[in-house]
Amino acid sequence: MEEKKILFSTWGMPAQWKDITYTYDEMSVHACTTLKLLSKKYDRVILFVLDSIADFNGVSNSSQCGTCYSQSFKDFIYSGSYSDVISSIEERTKKMLACLGIEDAEVIVLPAKGKPGGRMQFNGDVKDYLSIALLSSYIRIKEDLRSASQIGLDITHGINFLPTLTFQAVMTLMYAALISGNNEKIWFKVYNSDPATPLVNNVAINVMYEREVSHICVEGKNVERAIRTKGEKFSDLSRHFNMVYSNEVYPLISTLLNPFPLAAAKLSSISKIDVQWMLNGWIESSSIDLGSVFHDIHYDPVAIEQAVIADAFLNRMREFNCGDCCDINLIDKITKEIYKKVSLENYYILEQEISDIRRKASDYQCGPCKPNKRIMVAHGGFQKECVEVQNDHVKYCNWDKIFEFIKTFERPR
Repeated sequence: MEEKKILFSTWGMPAQWKDITYTYDEMSVHACTTLKLLSKKYDRVILFVLDSIADFNGVSNSSQCGTCYSQSFKDFIYSGSYSDVISSIEERTKKMLACLGIEDAEVIVLPAKGKPGGRMQFNGDVKDYLSIALLSSYIRIKEDLRSASQIGLDITHGINFLPTLTFQAVMTLMYAALISGNNEKIWFKVYNSDPATPLVNNVAINVMYEREVSHICVEGKNVERAIRTKGEKFSDLSRHFNMVYSNEVYPLISTLLNPFPLAAAKLSSISKIDVQWMLNGWIESSSIDLGSVFHDIHYDPVAIEQAVIADAFLNRMREFNCGDCCDINLIDKITKEIYKKVSLENYYILEQEISDIRRKASDYQCGPCKPNKRIMVAHGGFQKECVEVQNDHVKYCNWDKIFEFIKTFERPR
């Protein structure tokens, strides 16, 4: 699989930017955005914009960005369904990118908050930005994440909460990339230019932060209120999402962090996580009326982070094709390719238990299975009276008891 370099970028209000010379890595370009230069360094570009980008109550600068913005967003009206509005903003932003000479960038429209443009009122929850950024970007690039070797984040044009929350979203996407692919590490770079003041005509683009990401970090708590809704209109969606979270998402997270690879193998054969349905539900609950944008459901960002990681984990585990019964050699492969990236401590626990199973398979026979927290964690989920080993294949004796155990078992702190 060919390695991919993916760049994420945030934009505030491009109509106000000026033309300037940006310099990076011995390359220079005269442009109104860093994206024109940085996009040349990456295979895939994902641009985050707010749904308030079309709400500009002022005069555009006489720059290329100002001109392209005016051409793309002239006569824009916030009307119709929210889905139609964000589709139109995405299409017009792509038109603006083409006007700037930036090709093949993916545009993701995310919820604003407040009254940044002076006309429309955006009544969202700032946490919605993180939840929807994760869902939207993961859905669009999940296959490319599998082969990601480098991920960049350009926050030069980020305003307000955009840089902070986008940084968090991109970190989660890197963890999903590590789980779903075979890369042992991903190089992460964050870019920002020098201040483009009125008296400055040439600025450098700087690498503000860089690190090698090789370990997966996921919140292990069981979220009590994974979704909030207004009124009874979306009560069915709320009930269904909470059911998916408690029966599908959290159990997978629990088996990833604790670690219980045999339980994860079983879950991968029966679980269903539809991240597209989660995104569609949020979009359909949003509306536009009398100069305001409303959102009637709000996901807990931790629950959505876990949903994205769980989906990546689920799809990766399905490749091993274990089901009810898993070959011990496959368990060892899963341990090396996935669990080692989560925790070296857990990796050593699993390696020791796999060695014991191979040497003393007869010790693992069905008994009165009562899952014990300490024993399950200490032995990587292979509590002897709960596990049966035959011909190098391992299975749980009583899956129902194991499932109820992992549904409510949080990662020890």
